[in-house]
Amino acid sequence: MGKRRQRNDSPLRLALEFTGLAVLPNEVRAFALVVSLVVALPAGLIVAIAARAPDGSALPWALPLLAGPLLVAVFILGYPDAVARKVRSRAIAEVPALATYLTMSLRVRPSLESAIAFAAEHGAGPLAARLRRALWDVHMRTRGSIEDALTRIGDEWGESNPELKRACYGIAQAVRDGSRDGLSRSLDRARDLVFEGTRRRWREYAAGLRGPMTALFALGVLLPLIVGSMLPLLSLGTFSPTSIGVDEPPPGNPVPWLLLLDVAFPAITFLFAHHVASRRPAPDDRRGVPANRSRLLLAFGAAPFMIVAGVLLPDDTRLLGMVGVLLVGVSFALFMTTEKPRLRSKTIEAVEAEFPDALSQLGSRLGEGRGLE
Repeated sequence: MGKRRQRNDSPLRLALEFTGLAVLPNEVRAFALVVSLVVALPAGLIVAIAARAPDGSALPWALPLLAGPLLVAVFILGYPDAVARKVRSRAIAEVPALATYLTMSLRVRPSLESAIAFAAEHGAGPLAARLRRALWDVHMRTRGSIEDALTRIGDEWGESNPELKRACYGIAQAVRDGSRDGLSRSLDRARDLVFEGTRRRWREYAAGLRGPMTALFALGVLLPLIVGSMLPLLSLGTFSPTSIGVDEPPPGNPVPWLLLLDVAFPAITFLFAHHVASRRPAPDDRRGVPANRSRLLLAFGAAPFMIVAGVLLPDDTRLLGMVGVLLVGVSFALFMTTEKPRLRSKTIEAVEAEFPDALSQLGSRLGEGRGLE
């Protein structure tokens, strides 16, 4: 029983150890159970009230709330693994820079501890943080040698990046051998492995964007246009088969259409686009940018204006005004939150556009015999 329980806990336990979350698998399961019960109580109460309604029209809208506890439990139990996947994805673009730092330091001074310290100091990301922790493990004597710490990093990241694992093992073995020529060849081989692996993953990600982009265009553009174009047809009357007159249909309820076109479609499109963008194997570009998450609270500032719109507007335009105020508040909050990261992204793009010309001019000056300074 103990072996079976340990084997069942291994995926969650490995994800928690990899991400460094200071919780145990049993604690994650207990938290998921408690939150599910907390969500289930109001969900069940709302469904019970809707079932007792005289006309029963609110029951179909309330029944999906019963899936809330299950969805919350699945989210909490899958959160460590989702964080681990995100960390591995962010580290893909970090690997070439850290491999370059390692090879640069080892060529100048063949000391693996100094090379790891140099790479960890100049790197900024999850893999650089793991290198700093490896140094700390060696200093605290939890690892026998710096070579063992480097191979341990290769084992941890080898599942998602086998080229990094081979490079770590090759560098560690070359440092153990102590041969100057062998170390130089191992460094060249490790750098080439890492560069080719990163290039291949970028190509795979670019090739896999065709399907999600097509689905995103259909979900965010085509489907709302099709549904919106059908609304005028649904509002027309139907011709009677016994006369030329037109049977006027009863007025429909605009609430489902407003919620579908103004809330459901934009929300699903945003979540799907965020999911596709989160798979991008790139480092976090928000370093040095102050956190603007507090500005998301501006979205809740629309709540009083929604109440005012619901009181002042007439019945036929009340719901439309309330949804419009909500969308304006959320859009303004998102714009304010992403303003500084957007400006930083434009600055980086401008620097990258001028970087090849700067390197060309630097190379020509070095070719003329001038100093690097």
